[in-house]
Amino acid sequence: MSTVSASTAQQISSNPPLIQIEKRERVQVEFDNRIFRHEAKAVLLRLLLYIRIIGKHLTTGKLFNFLCVELDYFFARPKCWGKPWSAKIEPTNICNLQCTYCPRDEAPYGLGSMSLENFQRLIDEIKSHTFIIAIHLWGEPLLHKKLPAMIRYASESGIGTYVSSNFNLLTDRQARELIESKLDLLTVCVDGADQDTYEVFRKGGAVSKVLKNVERFIEIRREMRSATPHVEMQFLITPKTEKEIPRVRELARRIGVDSFKPKPVYPIMVERNGKFFMPAGEQYHPQKRRARRKTCWWLWRTITIGWDGSVLPCCRVMFASSIGNVFQKPLAELWNSGRYQELRSTFVRGEKGASPCNVCHVPYGSMHG
Repeated sequence: MSTVSASTAQQISSNPPLIQIEKRERVQVEFDNRIFRHEAKAVLLRLLLYIRIIGKHLTTGKLFNFLCVELDYFFARPKCWGKPWSAKIEPTNICNLQCTYCPRDEAPYGLGSMSLENFQRLIDEIKSHTFIIAIHLWGEPLLHKKLPAMIRYASESGIGTYVSSNFNLLTDRQARELIESKLDLLTVCVDGADQDTYEVFRKGGAVSKVLKNVERFIEIRREMRSATPHVEMQFLITPKTEKEIPRVRELARRIGVDSFKPKPVYPIMVERNGKFFMPAGEQYHPQKRRARRKTCWWLWRTITIGWDGSVLPCCRVMFASSIGNVFQKPLAELWNSGRYQELRSTFVRGEKGASPCNVCHVPYGSMHG
């Protein structure tokens, strides 16, 4: 494995330690399931929840598009017939925490927030073929004052909605607005049974505050007699935090959330000058080896959009330059652009080129979360 050059090291000295992976040794390896096995049940529960949400918003046009997408995915077509049936849209990349290895400060489009008008414009473009959207990416979505209005607009447009939050900032008013907006799924990131474990990833947050907020949210949902949103408690796991799973699961049961999701930590790759980097420190990685992959959920089924309209191939890679901008070009044009087709071709021609897909640690079947 190559190391970071002296000039590059000097350039990134103020950031978390990174290792260069562009020239990683291409060897056949077996997939290490020791950490990922914890996610299996949670993924099944998520799939069942997605099916329920999709059922609420099913139309003939969306069903036809879904079948086209699945055929594109099955045959790994670089040029797609269908359009993405799910999306990840970033309302803001501004955050109240400084989480371990979060690359949001390196976003090529800077820090900011999507306007409600641009969000509505985007929803109008994708509503004919999209079943569900995740309204979060790098920042804390609760910091966006128009988040409930965004959720409501998407819901009224026939699209299921999903939000993930660190939940340090929740107020009673926000809780009621989220519930009234008809949000389908809420993931609360409770990455520790105590403050020491929580701070492994969530720098600047307080797990006691998060637990109190999620308990209060469940209470308000009960008072409002609402069945939604489904509340999921997430716990990030590594080989060093795996032993905490039973304690956090018990916390989830006592608080009364709807489901518990142990989730392996996926290293986030950062592109600099055409080369890809990811955090050093194996204690944060779910595995030392990478899996041999077939096709990828993200490149065929989901589109990822930054707050300014920048398009990324997935939420695991921070590109120095985006594939394009949905506020400058139609999504349909971007979806089959040369850059997208090049990335998809990685799975057709095998391990060639410097594509980040060649060194990704995420199992090919992973659903966006």
